[in-house]
Amino acid sequence: MTIHPKLWLHILIGLVCGVVVGMLLSPSGAGLLPPGTAFVLSEWLALAGRLFLGLISMVIIPLVVCSIILGINSSGDAGFVKQLSVRLIPYFVITSFIAISIGIMLTELIQPGRLVDAGTLAISQDAATNIAEKVVGGRNFSGLSIPERLMNMFPVNPLKAAVNIDLLQVVIAAILVGLAVLNLPKGKMKSFMDLCEAGQIISMKFIEWAMKIAPYAVFG
Repeated sequence: MTIHPKLWLHILIGLVCGVVVGMLLSPSGAGLLPPGTAFVLSEWLALAGRLFLGLISMVIIPLVVCSIILGINSSGDAGFVKQLSVRLIPYFVITSFIAISIGIMLTELIQPGRLVDAGTLAISQDAATNIAEKVVGGRNFSGLSIPERLMNMFPVNPLKAAVNIDLLQVVIAAILVGLAVLNLPKGKMKSFMDLCEAGQIISMKFIEWAMKIAPYAVFG
């Protein structure tokens, strides 16, 4: 995947230009255009951003699945994967604990919501809840025992998980498929691995296209 070396600069320029144009068009800003005309124009300007998000959303599932399967099978040794898992799990737990601790300490120190209106804060909390429900496929974990929560995360229907963009179940399903492929004869799995490699390459091409329009997307 080839990305322009100064893509970050182009994105910053798009960000600044987007803020300026947005304030010029906004009725609560400069209001250079009538509200109706400004709204229609902003819809067209935002088209690149929506296309960017559409390209990313279009390939997120195949990219995750293919990358995980290829990554697990890259070593070709089940023993190596077991050793790597033994090392990664404690690392993941420790780094997650450190990250959560830093987040809690900064929140207590800065108290970012102390100046926010209570009504606005309630709306933000509702939005965060909706996003969290989408990440876990809309499942309600409240009132469930730990075994029940674990089973709720198990991908009983991987296709449904992919349709609902339930990334947690998709990742678990991809890991299980990758481990299964690793323990099967390589000759019989060659066609499947070639398909995964092709899926990853195609997905990365979509990502490359998305990166090309990223500055315009940020502007929109």
